[in-house]
Amino acid sequence: MARKILNSPNHAEPCLVKSAKKVLLEENWVFLHGKVHADYRKALNVLFTKQALATYLPIQERIYRTYFSKWQSDPSPAKPYMMEMRDLNMETSLSVFLGPYVTPEECKIINDKYWLITVALELVNFPFAWPGTKVYNAIQARKLVMKYLMAASKASKERMSDPQAESLCLLDEWTRAMIESRAGNSKADGEQAKLLSREYSDKEIGMVVLSFLFASQDAMSSAIVYAFQLSADHPEILAKIREEQYRVRGNDLEAPLTLELIDDMVYTRATIKEVLRLMPPVIMYPMRLPNHSLFPLNTLYPKAQWSFLHSGIRYMTRQSILNLIHSTLNDGFQIQMDQHPWQRVNHKIT
Repeated sequence: MARKILNSPNHAEPCLVKSAKKVLLEENWVFLHGKVHADYRKALNVLFTKQALATYLPIQERIYRTYFSKWQSDPSPAKPYMMEMRDLNMETSLSVFLGPYVTPEECKIINDKYWLITVALELVNFPFAWPGTKVYNAIQARKLVMKYLMAASKASKERMSDPQAESLCLLDEWTRAMIESRAGNSKADGEQAKLLSREYSDKEIGMVVLSFLFASQDAMSSAIVYAFQLSADHPEILAKIREEQYRVRGNDLEAPLTLELIDDMVYTRATIKEVLRLMPPVIMYPMRLPNHSLFPLNTLYPKAQWSFLHSGIRYMTRQSILNLIHSTLNDGFQIQMDQHPWQRVNHKIT
């Protein structure tokens, strides 16, 4: 049901906080609906093929190893690591998305400015862009960030115009896909190749990266924090993750990561799924019906789609919500393999 709604841009659109369109721009692809939004999604699929992911992986691994070494050598006592993990994720995202087209100094500026965008999109916030408000500061931050993103897009187009140029980041993958589609050499299917054949402007590409950055530095950072914390709280799970890492890597922890190695990390992948189940970084994704459509009277809903009905509660009170959260947390942190084609073992791991 949720997937069907999310894949129906003709009938529903994201319902975010009031200031979202002011901050991220109303013409951003995230807020478009109908065929225009659907075309964007189909065209962007080319950025997440196995070939593209193989380009991003070495970048991510290099940055992760740098941060891990710094944390391991930190002599200070225990301290909050949430913002440091956000910095790790932000640097990784900027490097994967923009590659060599932003300098370390520019990355630092974008990182700092993007935090202003994040705090302006809190659920409870003053919605007007008056000087001094969070929304005003976020709009000014977005203007500066967009300058860097548009400049990076322009630089990527210039560099990738050389057929011999190697793809170094997500921008390069997108630029190459557009160039190949216009030349009739696209590896994509007919419809996707047609969508990629048009020239996306630097502003359009910048707005896409702007939305990618928001998702990665917000939800992704939250998931990383919970993954670390839950693993630390359950040493028996952490021990099995380590055992798998040594086995898959052939006891060589310095060996570079590949997609094939990641495919073999069955237990690690199952752990990540359990982290997302227990502590979902995005607890809800509200959608709005723009044409004020109404569900027909006496419409039946699958019971599983409204989990609160399991307890017979029709209207959630504060205490009933707390009870529901408490019962979910009491499920514990248990790893169970899904019945997937990649599965190597088909038993419950606890």
